[in-house]
Amino acid sequence: MLGNPGISYSLILPITATGKLTLFESIGADGQQGVSRKAESGVADESTVVNGGAIAGLKFAFNDSDWNGSAGRALAQLWDDIGHDITAATPKGTTTLDISIKNQGETVHDCMTPVANIVQVQ
Repeated sequence: MLGNPGISYSLILPITATGKLTLFESIGADGQQGVSRKAESGVADESTVVNGGAIAGLKFAFNDSDWNGSAGRALAQLWDDIGHDITAATPKGTTTLDISIKNQGETVHDCMTPVANIVQVQ
């Protein structure tokens, strides 16, 4: 998909959340922080939201995109795999994750390809 404006999808949890611990792994392709092999400021500006709560990106405390090509640093910056503790977004009884990845309006068409999500509920 092209990075602008983003993508939204829902995942059904493997079991109903207990409210104790939910871990979320995101694996994706081509989330570089620039064009080709050159890093450019403001390109990796996507925000990831789960069940209405920001877990990464500009709205999150660390201000870091999950789609910044970090798994391929220093180059080629074309793969991302990142994990989050999303327990706060999955109170007891939660059965679905509503995931939204929004681009902040960059002019470069950064293609993002979600490949897999792994969810662990304890």
